[in-house]
Amino acid sequence: MAQLPKYDYLGANATRMTESGTIAILPACDADKRCKMWLGPLNQIGNIGCGINILGFMGEIDWDNAQKGIAEARFGGTPFQYIVNWFNLKSTNIGLTKQYHEKKYPIDSMKGLDDFFQDVKSKLPNNSCVLVKLNRNDDPTKRPIGLTPGHYILLHKDSEGVLHTYEPIYSTPGDCKARQFKGVSANFFNSYQQQGYITASILEVRLGDDDDDDDIVDDGGGRHWGDMDIADDVVHRGGGNDDDDPPFEFIDTNLVELFTTQLHTCEKPRRGGKRKTNKRKTNKRKTNKRKTNKRKTNKRKTNKRN
Repeated sequence: MAQLPKYDYLGANATRMTESGTIAILPACDADKRCKMWLGPLNQIGNIGCGINILGFMGEIDWDNAQKGIAEARFGGTPFQYIVNWFNLKSTNIGLTKQYHEKKYPIDSMKGLDDFFQDVKSKLPNNSCVLVKLNRNDDPTKRPIGLTPGHYILLHKDSEGVLHTYEPIYSTPGDCKARQFKGVSANFFNSYQQQGYITASILEVRLGDDDDDDDIVDDGGGRHWGDMDIADDVVHRGGGNDDDDPPFEFIDTNLVELFTTQLHTCEKPRRGGKRKTNKRKTNKRKTNKRKTNKRKTNKRKTNKRN
């Protein structure tokens, strides 16, 4: 197999992101190759931080800020505005005349969900990726019990023009958790409905001089990972990593085709599938019906008198 490229992790002063139309994309994404080298979720935490893991998978966040993002996600996930703020900070720091915004698609109907996927697919060049957040209702009483306001996935249009979804937070060496998009079927739509997804958010780019400070806001109760201190007791994946090490490690594994059978959610710990239960076999008691011989009675013959 050809030598795989080495991916660097970019902090607040660099980005590889560009745009296709108004959609912010990662060109030359190579998600299939990245996935084969992915060691698993940051800090081996597989139930929070799906958005931060995707930024790391894309190579668009550094170690320190990734740790802050994971810590912030403990308070109820990563608001999409934090993603917007992160890329606007990059844009400002490197002097780009572009601003990032959130674009939302309604996906609470079968047509709306299909329109979302078809629109994004039509605008993505081959071998490019887009970060997506699937949003639930902000009101906890109006979404499935125990789930946070959303879940992040990565959409990759491969070199053949086929769309795939990736969930790095669930990926392990040799198991990419990638799924080919084959259209919005009734089952596909129902799975989204069961998860409580009502809208989908992506990054939108607006070019030109835009000095509006409202583009960088502090959502979620005044917290932002850029303002947080890294906890001293952070556990690094693999043990013994220094803070200067990259936030996500990659390995080179054999190229195989792996697909997930269902869409998971990073707000609940993933369990190992349905538990198999052996049903107790019960032998039905056979009852022999008592045979009763009907008593044969010979009818008395009478000769009629002539």
